[in-house]
Amino acid sequence: MSRNSWLLFLPAVLALVQGHEVKYVITAPQVLRPGLEFTFSVALTENAAPSTIQASLIKKDASSVLVESPQQSIQTGESKTMSLMIPSSASDSMYTLKVVSSGGVAFSKEVSVTVEMKSTIVLIQTDKAVYKPGDKVQYRAVVLTPSLKPKMVEMEIEIRDPANNKIKVITVKAEDTQQGVYSGELQLSAFPVEGSWNIKVTAGDGTQSKAFKVEEYVLPKYEVKLEVAKNYIPTDGDLPAKVTAKYTYGKVVKGDASVEFKIVGKKHLGFRRMKELVDGVFMARLSMENIKDLWCQDIKCPDNLLDILNPTDRYYLGTATLMVTANVTEELTGKIFSQTAMVSLKSIVLLAEITGPDTFKSELPYSGLIELKGPDDGPPRSLLDNKGMLLDKYVGRNVQLQIDLTLKGADGRSSTPKKEILNIPLVKTGLMPFTIDIKEKYSTINLRVEFEGVTKKKTLNEFSSRDEQSIKVTLPDLTGTVKGDSVNFQIQSSVEITEVYVVVMSKGVIVSSTREQFAARKEHTITYAVDKAKLAPSAKLIIYTITTGGEMLPDIAKFDVDGLFTNQVTLAFDKSASKPGDDISLTVTASPESLVMLLAVDKSVQLLGTGNDITQDQVQSAVEAFDTKSGGGFPSPWGPMAMEKRRKKRSMIWPGWWGSAADAKAMFNEAGITVITDAYVHEKEDQYKYRYLYEAMPDEEARGGAAGGAVDGAVDAGMDYDDAMEETQLCTVH
Repeated sequence: MSRNSWLLFLPAVLALVQGHEVKYVITAPQVLRPGLEFTFSVALTENAAPSTIQASLIKKDASSVLVESPQQSIQTGESKTMSLMIPSSASDSMYTLKVVSSGGVAFSKEVSVTVEMKSTIVLIQTDKAVYKPGDKVQYRAVVLTPSLKPKMVEMEIEIRDPANNKIKVITVKAEDTQQGVYSGELQLSAFPVEGSWNIKVTAGDGTQSKAFKVEEYVLPKYEVKLEVAKNYIPTDGDLPAKVTAKYTYGKVVKGDASVEFKIVGKKHLGFRRMKELVDGVFMARLSMENIKDLWCQDIKCPDNLLDILNPTDRYYLGTATLMVTANVTEELTGKIFSQTAMVSLKSIVLLAEITGPDTFKSELPYSGLIELKGPDDGPPRSLLDNKGMLLDKYVGRNVQLQIDLTLKGADGRSSTPKKEILNIPLVKTGLMPFTIDIKEKYSTINLRVEFEGVTKKKTLNEFSSRDEQSIKVTLPDLTGTVKGDSVNFQIQSSVEITEVYVVVMSKGVIVSSTREQFAARKEHTITYAVDKAKLAPSAKLIIYTITTGGEMLPDIAKFDVDGLFTNQVTLAFDKSASKPGDDISLTVTASPESLVMLLAVDKSVQLLGTGNDITQDQVQSAVEAFDTKSGGGFPSPWGPMAMEKRRKKRSMIWPGWWGSAADAKAMFNEAGITVITDAYVHEKEDQYKYRYLYEAMPDEEARGGAAGGAVDGAVDAGMDYDDAMEETQLCTVH
């Protein structure tokens, strides 16, 4: 057949493809873990008759069945979860998930999944961070499941000195632990190797290490705090440095304080401020003139102070670091305690930055944020009031956002961009949300914001769909972490829809799978019942619908859930102050039959160092590590910031934003989800294959593909398409 004949035949082939009736969708995590339940979602559409489903896990190199599920019946239009209990003996290898359906829908499909040897959380606690020669090191090892339940397994504990010599190795049997907790100790000699020691605990497939120091020290009786900005712009005015000195029992220190300012790398000049403490406080300041003198002590600088803030100037200050050292001398004893901080000197006074998803969906609104930022990831101090908000004189000033929208023509080519301008007034917080109402089909959207002479740009690409339809899920009522028993999510679509399938994941496990039906509209609100025990600390919401052409349209949102720590523990002393020798009572409340572990620490010990304890943030991070892939750009556009700050911003502006995927296949992959379906799952580059696909095929193959009704997309490991006292004390309370 001639080339022209094939090109004439192509529209008929695509028409048959788009008329394909989708019957089933299976979604599953790409990763499974030994000793834990592997749960996946199975959904039959209205096009499928009731069927029986069975799943099995097959080791690739041995072709042996590791585990097999019982057969389960699924009805027309039903979406439900199925599970496989993965044996603890599963090795770190590639496996095949095989799903077989019989009855109304008959198929046998396989997809690759990976066993990740991670099913255990190991935490280590020591009684302090720094020890003297001859001290006794007390430690605890705690072993948990991802649900924070005790895990009774054998532990191996290894302690090494700074020369990497093994000082102690012990094996603890599961029955010798207390609900997965083991408490041990190490007596240091009078002359140990000084430096950083290490405790390593291995329990099952979990491993954790914790370092502690061994060195001579004098226990401090008072604490010196140095408060100074981490980043500083000289044009903001003087740089203040506040020194506070207090005894561990709360009284202020009497004595003298000094603060020295030096630029790192400069060997000579420094500025020192000295003064007697007033109520335990000393405030020192460094002026712009002082900073110039420090910077220019060994070079000839311009006379204009602002020239050294110009990035194009040869004497640019932008790479300098200021070292600030505070010394406090106690009046009675003459003892000196110190504190040091580093300050980065910056030249950019203020910029407005655009943050938001990297893709947009045609004919659906795009939400983003303009964030006023200074050197401390927030507005400079000179623009703030005493509550950390923008001064009133700046509020209401406009930030101009230029939007260049490039229309996509019928032939797939782009047109000349049309421009729109949004004037966004500054608000007290310095965070200005904006929404672009996208009513047409665009190929790209370019954003440009200019403020105070600094320009920032962001390019948005279209989320690609074969049928050129879109769906979007948001959580509009959520302004922070979910604390209640339910959460509302809103679904918007570019065409009217009557159903969506909802899959919820947490800690790498599919928790629920449902089908939601409603009257034909473009906007729908669904209320989801939150099971905190299963969803905390965070959950992924995966929604999808099937177009009339057989394309699977997904969207994904993520939200934080309160309630990770279900056992509410409280501590209360019977008095707030006591004298030496007094008895003190401590009341602990917890759930019945709880095992309570206590750590009592002299506050002076904590002044030497921290990091020895188990914190809530540490536990939460360990649980979140069981989540499947986060996605490119998710969970936050703000980069590697502190987790809590990231959560607060995400929840405030885009609860649920999922950021960078350009098509359905990429979105599922970024979420760590594998899909088995006879629907079409779009991959962006597929649009360039249709033009030549059938020219290279024999007549019989081309007709077979047309009659089959589904485009056989690229198959890979992530997607399958149809046909394709002491200073311290450790104690245990039962």
